Amino acid sequence: MKHQRRIAVINDVTGFGRCSVTVALPILSAMRLETCIVPTAVLSMHTAYPEYMLHDFTPYLPEYIDSWAQRNLTFDGILTGFLGSEEQIEDVERFLQTFGGTDGQGERPRIVVDPVMGDHGKIYTSYTQTMCKAMRRLVPYADVVTPNVTELCELTDASYDEIMGDFEKAGIRESTWTMLCRKLSDMGPKVVVVTGLPQEEQILNLVYRREEDRLTVIASKRVGQERCGTGDIFSSVLAGSFVHGASVEEAVALAARFVSVAAETTQDFGVDPKEGLCFEECLSMLTEIRTDHSELFDVRTPDGEVTGMVMSREDAHRYGYLHGTVHLWIWRPSQDATGVDVLLQRRCEEKESYPGCLDISSAGHISAGQVPEDAVLRELYEELGLQVALTDLTYLGTHTGYSSGHFHGKVFRNHELSYVYAYEKDLDPQTLSPDPVEVSEVCWLPGSVISEAVKNRAPGYCLYETEWNMVLEAVTRSASIGGKK
Repeated sequence: MKHQRRIAVINDVTGFGRCSVTVALPILSAMRLETCIVPTAVLSMHTAYPEYMLHDFTPYLPEYIDSWAQRNLTFDGILTGFLGSEEQIEDVERFLQTFGGTDGQGERPRIVVDPVMGDHGKIYTSYTQTMCKAMRRLVPYADVVTPNVTELCELTDASYDEIMGDFEKAGIRESTWTMLCRKLSDMGPKVVVVTGLPQEEQILNLVYRREEDRLTVIASKRVGQERCGTGDIFSSVLAGSFVHGASVEEAVALAARFVSVAAETTQDFGVDPKEGLCFEECLSMLTEIRTDHSELFDVRTPDGEVTGMVMSREDAHRYGYLHGTVHLWIWRPSQDATGVDVLLQRRCEEKESYPGCLDISSAGHISAGQVPEDAVLRELYEELGLQVALTDLTYLGTHTGYSSGHFHGKVFRNHELSYVYAYEKDLDPQTLSPDPVEVSEVCWLPGSVISEAVKNRAPGYCLYETEWNMVLEAVTRSASIGGKK
């Protein structure tokens, strides 16, 4: 029997101004999660407005929670947000103790604790130092804790001014941020996600994994001014993706991308920053894509070095960040004027870019943390069903290419550093097993036909002339040497 995943969200309910449950409920519902609300307060509008009305729900929480316990409810995920008093923190701790264990099947919910206490170096006026200390009691229950820098410093007794001063001078100093995240992770959570670090035109989110003692930087495009409720949107998408089984890195990349797209959309409406992001216009993103996967790329320098930043496939192609790819050209000697034929694949019509065009024999992205040698063998097997040894391939060097266009109604900017390989093999296309999702056809073409096509920028091809000339020179030289033998 199919099982619909269920998540409990502990946060306030705000009538006007997109934040807290007002954003969590539609976002998590769009992500196909049954969303169950534990209201900590009811507000007419959020506290950035001077006229807000607030009704504290603290007196009712014990009875509310007990009714769920009597029903023996179980959850696949729990997300905690803003809390209004030390007593509420105690109630939420009891909730996590009651519902955070394993169900009858041995499964326990994935718990995300968003320790909402302050921002920009200042703790919210509603939070006392006693409450800040009490918040630490929730951290051990979390699989993932998602502080911003202010909250990270508060939870680890670090100086916000010193940490941000160093960041503004030196950027992400890995030893500093690893030390802070490690200290917080030692309280219990397996993963720490530090959210919303602004750096020039980017927003950085840091993912620290305790088991590997590893820090990953996931970057997204910084769009427009700061808006209320952005953190609630981010944590909701992250939690929803995480509950669906995504890795934390994938969940962070999806959340960052959603916020960026929502910010772009909001600019078109010109709403007051207090009204938050017009995320409703973008909810289809969360229903159309696979919520359990968002491929991640290393952002690279022109000489191929990884920068330490990781970006989702969608953001890399939306904003044109330089990332790594592998290109494999399969060729055979022939009677053509160039002396070679080349095996090309035709891209499926559903591809995100250049649908239906003739492309390199095998090509693909280098995933974050992967080396080109592994990527080229993986792509060859996944796209054409070929298993070969790395020693069968000839490495020709790198090629930097840039292209842009609009496909399926979306902007596509491809800035890639390609590691280029050649493979001499006379293959019968009928014996290959191309992936029908990627490839609609495989065929041999004479080198002279390809040369003419790329020279004249013929439609129906997605090949770089400079890379083709680099490949052609190398393989014709090899074919000539082979002929003399």
